[in-house]
Amino acid sequence: MEKQEIMKRVLLKIKSRPDTRYISEKYLAEVIDDAICDVYDYINARSYNDLSDALITPIKDLCIIRINLTGAEGITSSSKAGTSENYIDDIPKAIKTKLRKHRRLP
Repeated sequence: MEKQEIMKRVLLKIKSRPDTRYISEKYLAEVIDDAICDVYDYINARSYNDLSDALITPIKDLCIIRINLTGAEGITSSSKAGTSENYIDDIPKAIKTKLRKHRRLP
């Protein structure tokens, strides 16, 4: 599947979520491109044609995580007035499990 087709499909899935209504398309395109590159590298793909339909959901999930972390880059945890927040610093296990099915050993 071509990279542009993947980007369009992921964008449609993300835009269908009510919490992403006010996010600019330019920013979404950058986030999607970064997530596609991360998945491409993680599965050791040889070309973008190695990215199948089954990878659309993990790519979308990575995009949502990146969007939610916007503004909190570099922070691993914070505490204010007795409230503590922890942030994700790696690909979550559920997403890694989906990606491992498509991973090619180097």
